[in-house]
Amino acid sequence: MLFFTRGKADKGNTQEIWFYDLRTNMLSFGKTSPLKKEHFAGFEAAFEAADRRTVQDERWSVFTREQIAQKGNSLDPGLIRDDSVVGYDDLPDPIAGGEEAIAQLEEAVIPTKRLRQAG
Repeated sequence: MLFFTRGKADKGNTQEIWFYDLRTNMLSFGKTSPLKKEHFAGFEAAFEAADRRTVQDERWSVFTREQIAQKGNSLDPGLIRDDSVVGYDDLPDPIAGGEEAIAQLEEAVIPTKRLRQAG
């Protein structure tokens, strides 16, 4: 989530942009784990804080206009490190993992085809 405070002038109002990343260290939401109101408790606390800079929440961060300009004016802060992943540097190559999964699926299908042909 991104949010801005409306300034009084036509230009130069946005000096900072606050981000709340609900994805960080959070389970994957879906049919078996639906998104619930309580999942927004951290966001509500951060948003309503008298001084947002005092909020201690790994999902809550602020970027200055200069920092955003250095990133080509992208409002995508990138993923925040997720503690549920053991080590990013140790993760397997996703393409290799996909190819391995395809090979395993093909191996599982071949005996089924042979049985159908024999029957």
